[in-house]
Amino acid sequence: MSRSRTALALALPFGFVVGQVASYGLARHDEAGKATNLAGHGYFGTVSTVAVLLLLASVAGALWNGRRGEGFDLHFLSIASPLVAGFALIEIMEHLVVGAAVAHIITAPPLWIGLIAQLGIAFVLCSALRAIYRVGERLAGAGPAPVGRVLPASVAVDDGARAPLVTSISGRGPPVRV
Repeated sequence: MSRSRTALALALPFGFVVGQVASYGLARHDEAGKATNLAGHGYFGTVSTVAVLLLLASVAGALWNGRRGEGFDLHFLSIASPLVAGFALIEIMEHLVVGAAVAHIITAPPLWIGLIAQLGIAFVLCSALRAIYRVGERLAGAGPAPVGRVLPASVAVDDGARAPLVTSISGRGPPVRV
């Protein structure tokens, strides 16, 4: 697995969490509907916390990969496919576990809103990871930050004379001999 695909894999749980929030936030606005939709989502708090931590690792990985100059081979479909398939599978399974009928599951608005949301999330994740990768590339091109002012060393001249000695940066210390 390439390093950019590892960064993607770490970002996928965050995409799933955002899709769940979007689907249930947009699908139902009454309290009875929200209570019904939230059945089977007891694990969501833990998954959300882990997803944010994995997203941070994904961002760090994309930045590191860009700094190392490794190829970025992520495309929209490589992100959208696992997000959409994973969301659909998890959504259907969690509703089957609580006893919902298959006909109800596939016609419920949260499923379809969530699937559409996953496409938008895939686009945002792909764009963000690519931008972070490019930041890493630019950081690599800039080289290490200079620590202090670099002064030239004295150079021997052909006639035996020497150039003036270099002094310390502040000018208050003893001269530096080369």
